Amino acid sequence: MKTGDETYGKRDTESNARKCHQVFPNFIQFVEPTLTNNDSTYGTFPSNLVSEAQSEVLGELENVGVDVRVNDPTVTVSWVYTGNCTSPEFLMVVYKSGNTIVKSVSTHDSRNVLSELPLCTSLVVAITPSVPNLKSSKAALSSTFVIPSDFYPASNIQVEMDPEGGVFTATWLPATTCDPVGYEVSVFDQSGTRIYLAEADSPPVQFDYLQECGTLSLKVKSVGTGWSNDDAEVQHFKLIPSPPKHILVEPIVSTSNAIVSWTFDHICGATEFTVNTYTAGNIVVGTYSTRDRSLVLTRLQGCVSLVLGIMATNDLGSTLETRSAPFSLRILLAPPKNVQVETVTNTSSVSVSWEHEDVCPSPEFIITVFQKDRNVIYREYTSVRQLIISGLPACVPLQLGVATIGGSIDSQQTLSKSFYVLAVPNEAQNIQINIITKISGVAVTWTYKDDCDLYEFFVSVYTQNGLMVKQVETYENSAEISGLPKCKPLTVGVVASNHLGRGPEKNSTVFNIPEAKESSDSVMVIKLNATGNIRRFSSANSLDDAVARKSICILNCREGRPPLSGGKDSEFVPCQSELPVQLTTTITTTASTQPETGDMEQDGLEPDDTEMRDMSVESDEERDILWRGDYGALPGRVAVQEQLETNIWTIQQRNISLSRG
Repeated sequence: MKTGDETYGKRDTESNARKCHQVFPNFIQFVEPTLTNNDSTYGTFPSNLVSEAQSEVLGELENVGVDVRVNDPTVTVSWVYTGNCTSPEFLMVVYKSGNTIVKSVSTHDSRNVLSELPLCTSLVVAITPSVPNLKSSKAALSSTFVIPSDFYPASNIQVEMDPEGGVFTATWLPATTCDPVGYEVSVFDQSGTRIYLAEADSPPVQFDYLQECGTLSLKVKSVGTGWSNDDAEVQHFKLIPSPPKHILVEPIVSTSNAIVSWTFDHICGATEFTVNTYTAGNIVVGTYSTRDRSLVLTRLQGCVSLVLGIMATNDLGSTLETRSAPFSLRILLAPPKNVQVETVTNTSSVSVSWEHEDVCPSPEFIITVFQKDRNVIYREYTSVRQLIISGLPACVPLQLGVATIGGSIDSQQTLSKSFYVLAVPNEAQNIQINIITKISGVAVTWTYKDDCDLYEFFVSVYTQNGLMVKQVETYENSAEISGLPKCKPLTVGVVASNHLGRGPEKNSTVFNIPEAKESSDSVMVIKLNATGNIRRFSSANSLDDAVARKSICILNCREGRPPLSGGKDSEFVPCQSELPVQLTTTITTTASTQPETGDMEQDGLEPDDTEMRDMSVESDEERDILWRGDYGALPGRVAVQEQLETNIWTIQQRNISLSRG
């Protein structure tokens, strides 16, 4: 009995339980049931008497039947209950072979419908009655049954083409029947001739690719034990051409051209080939068409990786595109031009720039710096045409080369002019001081060795306490400084300078500039010792006045003749025929200006009693005499020349010649 009233059903169940329990002995202890996996599992009893009591009280089921219909997954199950309990609960379990549970339900009716059962499968239904706390130990089984199915042939045939893999594949939906079924798959050409036959237990089936030009047909036939079905579905199709193969690319050296060739097996009608050129980014940069199986590609990009894609098209359609291996054109790159190296102001870095004609897109350059011995000291790669290089050795002759690279044949290297990187100058060496009394100054010289470019030297004069007295600038290794204080300890400092700054200062030794000494008017004495006579010439005026008149002394010493042009106080002393064997002369002067040299005038000097100094000069020899004055000690020369008839001695500033004539 089934009811929708839950309360009524509960009272009815409890009533049935009391009726069933009254017949059990008092010593039987009932155990509360538990539920596991949606299936009721009841407690066990303490003795075998329980099973006997259950069977006696619950009773058994009889006449379990199953109503089956063709192609219907739903069956109706019915049975007869012979037990003592009113409206017990019946547990229905459907099994298939291997005791695998297909479905499990519970009901209070003696008739129930089971749905969604598999077709063509051997099934059994087991039914067990139960009440709360009691379950029969014995289930009633139905007979084995199968839900039959009508026969349906294979359907929905599909052909999948893989020309690149060289196969095509047939798939279909299997036939529906409870009998074992196999399949015969046939391929027919346009004339109806079977060109392929394959047997299979299930889809799919693969065939080798065909070079057929017409329409093909594919048929799947279902075959059972002792029977076959010819009412199979037929699929008509065309095989597209297989793609080109064996692509070969041969670049033409030093050009932007390449020869490409390939093979193609399909012979269906006229075939046209499309050749696409791709860059590494899969961008099409060129498209060509031809009916031949080779082609000359022109104006290709150089210095980049390229890939060719070839696709064939004929009456059956277009093939898949076949790609070549990557390649690049080995174009001879042009070298850079006009490589310039310039120093960066106030730094030890250099700026490098060059020009280049773009044969290749975005070429790269390699910059190499090396010394005179070709030893490489720096290398850098760049894609720009100007860069700053730092960290090069200073004051070393360097040269720089730039070459073009870019996935092809590298260009020749273009060299720059020799250059060097500046550094702060070195220290000057070997400072020499020459005192010039007449200008109260000094002449300074020094040595300097440095490969770096120098712009100037700063020469400074310091007192003993470090106070700068004077400073001059020069580009030479010498300088003259005048107007310095006299009789004070002084030093000279020399500093080399360039764009980066000044080097260390080198100082000279300490020196003094002395005061100039004053002397009396000029006196000149000439002593001729050949006969013991002395002839003196002096001047009432100073010697520098006489020199200013470009005349000091002329003496004509010929036997019996007066002087060639004697002065008013000149005295004639006869000379022997013998030459003088000794000449004694003393010259002192306070001339404020340096006398000029020139042609001698014939003026005599007045005698004067003045202090004399002797300097012996042997005849026919040269000796130095000293001119003393504001210019310091100035060297002069005395020359004695012999002539047969005349003795004439002339004295000139700096170059004093005595001649007889």
